[in-house]
Order: sequence, then structure tokens, then C-alpha cells
Amino acid sequence: MKNKQNTLITNDCKSSYSEFSSKLEKLKGKTLLITGGTGFLGSWVCEMVHYMNTFHKADINLFIMARDKERFENNFLHIKDAQFICSDIRNNIDLPKDINYIIHAHLIQIIVFTHLDLLSQ
Repeated sequence: MKNKQNTLITNDCKSSYSEFSSKLEKLKGKTLLITGGTGFLGSWVCEMVHYMNTFHKADINLFIMARDKERFENNFLHIKDAQFICSDIRNNIDLPKDINYIIHAHLIQIIVFTHLDLLSQ
């Protein structure tokens, strides 16, 4: 099952990369921090970075921030070059100094709940 899943993910990344390669090339050699990295959106961003590093020698340094270390270990064993930061985004922590981009993938859920809260008032 895992091999079939990895093949499907790689094929999705390949398709997306071919469509957006000119924009994604700008990430080569950069350092990314992805918050909510084990969630739906964050996982796909991590997989795309892994694809780019593996098949296009992008040399992107990847930091994944999430609260669930076990989920990271279960789902990202194949991504050897990622560094995991076990933390809630609401906590104050020292981040690596050389981060070029932060992708706040946990934001989607926060916006939806905030929007729903406003509608219920």
C-alpha cells in the first residue's frame, strides 16, 4: 500500500512541477519552514519539496513544524533531508536563522474556524 501511495504522490508532484516549474525553480537552494507540516496542505508542500530535491536537485533545506512528532515519523520516513521541529506555532521558540520562506500551512483551518465563529454571532 505504501509503495502505491508513494507512486501516486510522486506522479501528482511530477504533474504539478511540470506546470509550475518556472515559479518553483526560484526555491532552489533556499530554506523553507512549513508550519502545520503534517496536516493536509503542509504534507503536500513537503512532498513537493521532497520531489524537487530528489528529481530536480533543488537542494531545498526543509524544516517541518508540527505538534505531532509520531505523525511526522509515520508519514515522512522517506523524506530524509527534512528537519522536524516539534512545537505549536503559538509557542515562542528559536527558529533557525537562515530561513528564506515560511509557509504557514496551518492558517487555513484557523481562517475557517474564525470565519464560522463570526457567522454564528
